[in-house]
This record gives sequence, structure tokens and C-alpha cells, in this order.
Amino acid sequence: MKYYFFLSFLLVTNPLWTQQPLTPQLLEESAYRFTLTTEHRLKEPAKVEWKELIGDTNYVGLAEIHNSAQLSLFTKAFLGILKEKGFEHFAMEMGPNTAAILQERTMDDSLTEKHIQELNRTYGKKSSTKTPFIFANKVEDAAFISEAAKLNYAFWGLDQEYAGSYEMLLDQIYQNESELNPSITTAYKNAKKAIRKAIFKDKI
Repeated sequence: MKYYFFLSFLLVTNPLWTQQPLTPQLLEESAYRFTLTTEHRLKEPAKVEWKELIGDTNYVGLAEIHNSAQLSLFTKAFLGILKEKGFEHFAMEMGPNTAAILQERTMDDSLTEKHIQELNRTYGKKSSTKTPFIFANKVEDAAFISEAAKLNYAFWGLDQEYAGSYEMLLDQIYQNESELNPSITTAYKNAKKAIRKAIFKDKI
């Protein structure tokens, strides 16, 4: 039986209706507090608790607080627990082609963080919203991607391809073209210019 872990980034806009107001006291009744080690691992009591919470489910979803470094470090720790429970697939909020490139760049897991940083610098233009890996662009994100690679997770991209990845995907298409000719090269260069111009206008 296959198991799946979805790293899903959700923004809820609809109001939540309850019979009574949601208060810190009510949340506290269901809260479980834990800390990570300096190596970003779960301590044994927390590991046991999480394994019990996961139970025999085939799918686990993790909602994100955008730009949270702490969540990224927790994800790194959590991936190990899920692996012990038999999970093999890691789904992220990015396009399938981007996820495939990310998987390829993790083949040598010792270079994963370096490769992600290089791609973000090449295509990201120092803009947090214009990176090829929109939800895997922080240093802490590279850490959990690297951990997923070391644990041999298969990456899934479940979302659209983000605008920040277009130039990277175009380069990938061009590099994979077996019969390059002047017409294709010209079209490729023109497309790159159009993408960069559109991104520049959007930033302005």
C-alpha cells in the first residue's frame, strides 16, 4: 500500500462559523506542545505522539503559514516520521514540471541546497514572488527538500506552473530539443526576452 504526504499551502478566505467564539483557551485544550532538537529532529515523546496521530491513514496534509521558517524546519523533522510510517510520495504546491526539475536536482542529495539556491538566484532575480520554486525558496525550505531527497521521496507537483518558473521551464525545453536550428534558437531567445519583460512590468 502506498502512502502520500501533501505539503499543501492553504489560504482560507471563508469565515469559520462555530457555536461559540474560538478562544485561546479552547485551542489550548487540543494543543500539543513540542520542540525540535538543534538538528531539527523530533524528540522521542513527540515522535510517538505524531505516529499515533497519523495512525493508519494513507494521506497527511500540512497547511502552511506563508513564509514561516519554523514550519519548514518542522517539515524536515516530520518527513522522517512519515517515512517510518511507510510514506513514499511528497506532494508540493508547484507545477509538475517544476517538481520534476527539483527531483532531478536532488539526485546528489549532498548538493540539493546548493542547487536550489543556484536556480533561485538564476531565475528569481532577488524577488520573493518571482522564484521558480515559489514555496521552496528559503534556506529552511532547501533543508526539507534535501531531507526528502535523502529519504528517497518521489516528488509530486500538484499545482499550476508559477510565473517565476517560466524561464527555467523554457530553458529546459530548449536544452532537451534534439534538432536545434536557427529558427528554434531565435524563437527561444525571443521567448526569454518576453518572459523577462513581463516579469519586470509585473514587479513595477
